[in-house]
Amino acid sequence: MLAVLIGVYFYSNPREIIRVQTKYAESKTVQLPDQSTVRLNAGSYLTYDAATWDDARTVELQGEAFFDVKKNGAPFTVFTSNSTVQVLGTTFNVRARDDNTEVICLTGKVDFGDKEIGKSVVLTGGKAARLNGKTLSDVYEVGSDQTIPWVAGELVFHDTPLGEVFAELERHFDVSITVKRDLGNLTFTGKFKQPLLSNVIETVCLSAALEYTINKNSVIIQ
Repeated sequence: MLAVLIGVYFYSNPREIIRVQTKYAESKTVQLPDQSTVRLNAGSYLTYDAATWDDARTVELQGEAFFDVKKNGAPFTVFTSNSTVQVLGTTFNVRARDDNTEVICLTGKVDFGDKEIGKSVVLTGGKAARLNGKTLSDVYEVGSDQTIPWVAGELVFHDTPLGEVFAELERHFDVSITVKRDLGNLTFTGKFKQPLLSNVIETVCLSAALEYTINKNSVIIQ
């Protein structure tokens, strides 16, 4: 009897888990069952259940992705390790690395936050917010004509800790970066429209008085 019940359960609750992943130095565009699209940045992955998509448009994201969601009356939800982003139809970018998540809304409206502790904010076009662990920032402006730098092939850093800068460069260029000194509280601000590894490393290291060596697939910072 138990075997029959288990068989009925799985038959009536089919799952079709789709996982899409990008390697370092790779981006990929995914079309979801409702014709919404997701563009994954390097070193990212998302999963969703195609079998239950009509009932629940939900995806899980680790990394960074730009979403263009079609409005069909059903909520669209993005889960990261520490946040929930819910929309109806809009374009927005989600960056989720470790327990830090940033959401930038370009068009439409999104609800972003941590529902477990009851903290969330509503973002409209040109607005953004960050969730660091369980700490949710105030909403801040990014401009109504804001484009997402990585989608345009650019690298942009604003007062970013150097450790995070080097981690992003590893993903973007698919190189190994070894740092042989304490970076302390050093940060970097800069924009690269057509980034080349040698130019970016030189600029970042000069700003912090760091020395570097570039080999074929690795960089040593000292």
